[in-house]
Amino acid sequence: KRFPRVRLNSEFLKMNYRNNFGDFLSHSPDQIPVDLIIPFNKIEKFETDAGEIKPNLWLKKILKKNQIIFQNQNVKAILREQKGCYLFPGVPFNSILNVKFNSIIVEHLILQNECNINSPPFKRLIKSMKKGYHEWLKDKKDISKRKYLPIFCLINNSGLKDFIEDLFNEIGYSNVKIISEIKSEKKIVKKPAIWLKLSKIPSVDISEINIDWSVDVTHILTPLNGFVDLNELENSKEVKFLPIQKTEFEKIKKKLSKEENKIKSTINQEEIDEMLNVQELDIFKKLNSLTQHLLEVLSNSRSWEDTHEKASKIKQQKILLLCEEENYAAELNLKLKNVQRKLWINPLKFKKPEDLIQLNTKMIKSYLKSKVLVIDSDAKDHLEKLCKQTNSEYEIVKNNSKETNLKIKHSKTDLSLIQKNKKLLALRWLNVSFKQLLYRDRHLFKLISEKVA
Repeated sequence: KRFPRVRLNSEFLKMNYRNNFGDFLSHSPDQIPVDLIIPFNKIEKFETDAGEIKPNLWLKKILKKNQIIFQNQNVKAILREQKGCYLFPGVPFNSILNVKFNSIIVEHLILQNECNINSPPFKRLIKSMKKGYHEWLKDKKDISKRKYLPIFCLINNSGLKDFIEDLFNEIGYSNVKIISEIKSEKKIVKKPAIWLKLSKIPSVDISEINIDWSVDVTHILTPLNGFVDLNELENSKEVKFLPIQKTEFEKIKKKLSKEENKIKSTINQEEIDEMLNVQELDIFKKLNSLTQHLLEVLSNSRSWEDTHEKASKIKQQKILLLCEEENYAAELNLKLKNVQRKLWINPLKFKKPEDLIQLNTKMIKSYLKSKVLVIDSDAKDHLEKLCKQTNSEYEIVKNNSKETNLKIKHSKTDLSLIQKNKKLLALRWLNVSFKQLLYRDRHLFKLISEKVA
């Protein structure tokens, strides 16, 4: 049943309502702007000859007067047309074929939870896609016969050169020239061409034919700033990229960036640990050589008691006395009258393996020889234990260094994988975004080529 047209100009003197900005307005029927739709929930009251009246009571009165039988909720608003004000039932969502905002046309409007074959708008989308696909198949068959105009693309970022060329090659445009710098535009354009502006440039009269994507490209590239280096992207024809919404792209981008920062922090800490390991290894390498020699010398050293008994008979150039008590060393020193040079060291002052480095001097090492070393039992036990501890810790440091290097290797492998996924995500975003532009302006490219041909 057709919705009745009821002219309302004589039914009220003024309507008090709020506009979309929340401003309170009071207009007579003739003062209401043409083509304006005023929902009943925005109307506060009507002023009539009989006084002020609420919208719901006013509507019941109008319906009764015109003998219209249906529920109040079927009337959604008042529509101001050229000839006056009329009751307006609204437009069923499924009946909306497209929506236009200035120069932008939304070709399909589908409720998020109704993307199924039972939804009329979804059916129209599928039908449109099938039609577009069949047109594409037809165009593909005729591609060898068709003559395309050359396309000159100006873009500041030379890293997109191969990507843009591959993109146009997919749809049959092989005569594409990417220009990242203009020296003489007159030399570039000698014949009719499609000039595709991908970057904002000073206004130059290159050709009458011009498609401007500069704003679109800026919106596409902005989310990639600081995320990937466009010069490192390598587009692969073998990889098929699935569609992606910006919200999903941003979500994955955030996750990958977080993982990358985390693993970079891990690598940084591991490299600091390895630097410390290298420093320790350097010290322990020197100590290891020293302790090996020291253990050999200790095994051939003179005992303190035996040296004390035979002191007068010992004749040699050097003796190194190792004991804790200086008085014992002084006593034995006096008895060794036939020894030219004598040196005393308290080995029990060496508490850690690193302390042994004090023995690694040219002068002291000259005393570390078989039968030159005189040592008491406590000092010998202490030094042997410290030497073994040094060798044990040297092995631990070597193993730690190997493990840290292995961790760094694995972490860098993980980082490479994350960075690879970042590049794939960026390529997916670029592929989907630029193909949307191509799809949007596909008729424009074809129209320009046909006009010139």
